[in-house]
Amino acid sequence: MTDVAYKETDVLIIGGGLAGMRAAIEAHDHGAEVLLILKGKLGKMNTGICSYHFAAVGPWGDPGDKNELHLEDVIHAGGYLADQELCKIMIEELKDRVFEFERYGVVWDRKSDGEMDPYLGAGHSKPRTLSTPMRQAGVDMIHALRSEMRRRKISLIEDVMATRLLVKDGKVVGATALDYLNGMLMGIQAKSVIIATGSHHQVFPVTTSPSVPGASGGGAGEAIYWGGIRVGCGHGPGKVLRPSKP
Repeated sequence: MTDVAYKETDVLIIGGGLAGMRAAIEAHDHGAEVLLILKGKLGKMNTGICSYHFAAVGPWGDPGDKNELHLEDVIHAGGYLADQELCKIMIEELKDRVFEFERYGVVWDRKSDGEMDPYLGAGHSKPRTLSTPMRQAGVDMIHALRSEMRRRKISLIEDVMATRLLVKDGKVVGATALDYLNGMLMGIQAKSVIIATGSHHQVFPVTTSPSVPGASGGGAGEAIYWGGIRVGCGHGPGKVLRPSKP
């Protein structure tokens, strides 16, 4: 392996799930040059397998529901591992994301009167969970964001695995990556790097989410390795299992 490719961009996004694609769209819409790399194919990631709903407090749910209660549910269901400040920011923005997905073409389940039809999802204390026909919201959200990526012509490299963050004077300035299909190393220089490599179900011996191949936690591990880089840990469609001691 001797070939090395060099690239330069404003924002490098590692990971092509919902978070990665949404970050790419946001950065692009703010005028940045964006490059997204992922170790598989865009549209074929963990979300389509392990996510079938979207939970948010809104006019579709219980009148007594509120963001503070949703935050408590998320923190408890995540085994108190989540970064609570990041969770609070996420929850406060979720209602806007529901309407945004609708603009992008996602069709949420609705009642006969046309109102959204939430249900009581796992780990939630109120019926604030939305899905799409046949309970495939994960797939529908992926397709919606992938279409928005393509509409904006955002640069994308598939089948590339990031191997190491590049750090200079204590700041991340890019990453190295491996094009494993063509046997080529890549060096990518970037003004900003966003790690959106998804879940890490495989670190738990027991989980309600499937141990999908990409859920290795490699991206979060690389960020933690360099220290001082914030990593969020949320909870998905289920919850962390905490078996009682024998």
